[in-house]
Amino acid sequence: APNIEQIGDKGLAFTCLSEIDFSNLTSAGWGAFTTNNYLVSVNLPKLKTATDSIFFDCERLTKVNLESAETLETDAFRDCYFLRNINVENVKELKGERIFNYCKNLRMLDLPELVTSNSKHCFEDCYYLSTISIPKLKSIDDYCFVDCQRLRRLYLESVETIGKNVFG
Repeated sequence: APNIEQIGDKGLAFTCLSEIDFSNLTSAGWGAFTTNNYLVSVNLPKLKTATDSIFFDCERLTKVNLESAETLETDAFRDCYFLRNINVENVKELKGERIFNYCKNLRMLDLPELVTSNSKHCFEDCYYLSTISIPKLKSIDDYCFVDCQRLRRLYLESVETIGKNVFG
């Protein structure tokens, strides 16, 4: 894999790449990989922040490893319809809206370190999402799980506040 450490705004947007494996990438700008319609697999183990629209509209994306990411921002995975396998186990903050909006095939998600969320519509239209575990989260934002029609297991051990129309 290339020794790339930084990618600017839309640096690799609109390409025909099917796989990205940048093990040294620590910084990516807004929309760095947006609208890569052939992208299936991503491995960015050192990236700390999934910036705004980083994978927006990567329709075929199915597998993502962001094991060091601590923050997910607005539209990070929006319209990644086929996303099924995502490692974001160290995320502590959701910042912005619609982070997983329209990830229709996402089945389960584990966010064991997530404490802070300012993310309305975060999982809206994640039709097949059936299980989500967020044990440290204190607050569920407005419209968070709208149209998550298959959601059956929700593990929220620390929640103190629930926003409006959470399930729509």
